[in-house]
Amino acid sequence: MKSLSVRPSVRDGPSHCAHGLGEPLIGEMRPCETGYAAHGGRLWLMERDYGLRTGRSSVLLVTTEVLWLIKGLGPGGAERLLVNMAATRHEADVRFTCAYVLPHKRHLVEQLETAGVACICLGRGSRDLLWPFRLRSLMGTGRFHVVHGHSPLPMSVARLAGLTIRRSKRPALVSTEHNSWGSFAWPTRWLNRMTSRLDSAIFAVSEETAASMTGPAARRVITVQH
Repeated sequence: MKSLSVRPSVRDGPSHCAHGLGEPLIGEMRPCETGYAAHGGRLWLMERDYGLRTGRSSVLLVTTEVLWLIKGLGPGGAERLLVNMAATRHEADVRFTCAYVLPHKRHLVEQLETAGVACICLGRGSRDLLWPFRLRSLMGTGRFHVVHGHSPLPMSVARLAGLTIRRSKRPALVSTEHNSWGSFAWPTRWLNRMTSRLDSAIFAVSEETAASMTGPAARRVITVQH
């Protein structure tokens, strides 16, 4: 990954990675491992700006607000990974909200909410066609620094919705591919391929998944074994 030039938010002292990995953000910076810290050459520092001062230096403590986006919360592999991640996060560094589309796929909602992750159902039924507009409204609030997609169709919609949001409120986009692209219906596969160029970072859960990807995503994907 090439270094990004980040505009410091504190002039008289160091800032630190929003999720606590500790890389300095003054001058040149490599994107943090999760891809949550930097987007488009700017650091997203919007929430919980404490500005704690120690002598002449300032340390900026920020909670990164991440919106997970997934088709449903049934007992599947990708869904279980979210539960596991929720149990290990440090709330002072990263705060998660999970948005899902299918109202009948809510098996893991209780586990996520117990772990401190608020869950939002975007759909009102299996044939509800208005959920993309609810997603756009949620993304446009400016609350979230990152939208992290775990399902190809909802994430493709999120990418297109992001284009309608002015840059000052537009969250960074990150996606994780959990399945081989050959398992998707062709409209989903095509839309996912065409919109993936809008992501700041793209991950795959296995080498097999990464090998199935085509287009811009295939050239940028990073495999992360879970």
